[in-house]
Amino acid sequence: MKKVLGVTLLLLLSNTLKAQKTVDNQFNTWLTYSGDHSVSERIDIHTLYSFRRNEFMENWQQSLLRVGMGVRLTDKIKMQVGYDWLVTLPYGKQPISFRTNEHRIWVHLNLKFQEQRFYFANRIRFENRAIEDIHAGDQEERVVDGFNWKYRLRYKFAVDVPLSKNRMEKNTLFLSVSDELFMNLFDKNNYFNQNWFYAGLGWKFAKGMKLKIGYMNQFLPKTDGVHVENNHTLSLSYIQNFSFTKNKNQ
Repeated sequence: MKKVLGVTLLLLLSNTLKAQKTVDNQFNTWLTYSGDHSVSERIDIHTLYSFRRNEFMENWQQSLLRVGMGVRLTDKIKMQVGYDWLVTLPYGKQPISFRTNEHRIWVHLNLKFQEQRFYFANRIRFENRAIEDIHAGDQEERVVDGFNWKYRLRYKFAVDVPLSKNRMEKNTLFLSVSDELFMNLFDKNNYFNQNWFYAGLGWKFAKGMKLKIGYMNQFLPKTDGVHVENNHTLSLSYIQNFSFTKNKNQ
């Protein structure tokens, strides 16, 4: 009897917790270009643009532009610093009120290594975020009252595994899996920011040139503690790294 009562209480508690959350499943498409472009043996310029749409391609979700500079510390470790300009628009079932600009200064460390057929990558990033503080004016117009400053830590773990060949080389089909955890800093009420899980396939055309397509789940709790976006995303990304220092006579 006690066991039955205990199980009943747990089920009631579980249902109560679920009822307190409003989770909306949404479907997005992200098209992304990125690349690292060497200007010397150890220094490169990083570029990225991500075109993000809601309801597959129907509405704008976000636009992300990124530029940065990297320094190769060792064969396996690289440090990069840079700037992001992120524009988020009202979209989906839990829309924000107005278009919002966010400016970020970030620094991260990349650690890459290989174990047999497995190509591992670890990245830890610190972000200093300036997010527009927006409210509606007398005529319901968009009014910006400066910026809210927030800080975030991100950790990404990724692994690529060649499928059509024994190693990653020219014309190789590969499996790509990753997870990235976002944590707010100095926010006692909301440590967990979001999580991205990705699984997909890629094709390595040549050294520094890859195309990847896959599924990404973005689990995004809102700051009110009640609403949650569970975003199912088709991700298509093209990566091209090249060097400005190649010998023209080669």
